[in-house]
Amino acid sequence: MRITLKVAVIMLLVALVPLAGFGWIALEMARENVRSQVEKQLGVDAALTMQKIQQGDFSHRAPETGRDELGDMARAFNSMSDRLISPKNLGHAIG
Repeated sequence: MRITLKVAVIMLLVALVPLAGFGWIALEMARENVRSQVEKQLGVDAALTMQKIQQGDFSHRAPETGRDELGDMARAFNSMSDRLISPKNLGHAIG
C-alpha cells in the first residue's frame, strides 16, 4: 500500500494540530500560574505598582518578602524607584 504525499501531509496535520493546541493550553496555564505566584509573593498587583511609578507616584513600593527570585525582584524594583527620585536624577530632569 502506497501513501501519497497528499495523504502524508494530511496525516501530519491531523497529528500536529492537536499537539499545538495542547502546547498553547499548557503555555497559558503556566503563564497564569507564574502571574498569580508573582502577585501572591509581592502582595500587590505588580502591574498596578509599575503603573503608579510610571505616573510619577514614587511612593509605591513592592513588599520585599522572601529570599527567592521574587523577593530579589521586589528589592531591585524598589531600588530602581529610589534611584529615579534621587537628587542626582532629579537635577537632570529639571535642568
